[in-house]
Amino acid sequence: MKKIALVLLLLAGVTVAYVAYAGGPKDKKEAKVEILNSESFDGFIKKGVSVVDFWATWCAPCRVQGPIVEDLAKEMKNVKFAKLDVDKNRQVAMKYGIRGIPTLIIFKDGKVVEKVVGLHQKEDLKKIIEAHLK
Repeated sequence: MKKIALVLLLLAGVTVAYVAYAGGPKDKKEAKVEILNSESFDGFIKKGVSVVDFWATWCAPCRVQGPIVEDLAKEMKNVKFAKLDVDKNRQVAMKYGIRGIPTLIIFKDGKVVEKVVGLHQKEDLKKIIEAHLK
């Protein structure tokens, strides 16, 4: 009897783990936040409205801003979202005058239309981005 209960318990655990894992990658795909580098940056911002999150791994506010950007990417399908690590891509950060992080730059057809420095709430960022969709 104990063996049957143990097998059922293990089977239930495996099933829960499988369902949780199966849902995870789909959510990641839907978010579609690209990871940019010096080579891919210009091509990414070239057309349409795009938002680039300039960040670094050691930056605590950046780690808070990241999930907010991912949520916006899920909601705003007509905007492209990306992240650029300023430590690994110093030339791009210098080109755009990044002095504090997190910094989000909104581009429209390759041109800077707005720069948002510091940690911002989702609704505030959404309003700022939507203003550039018109």
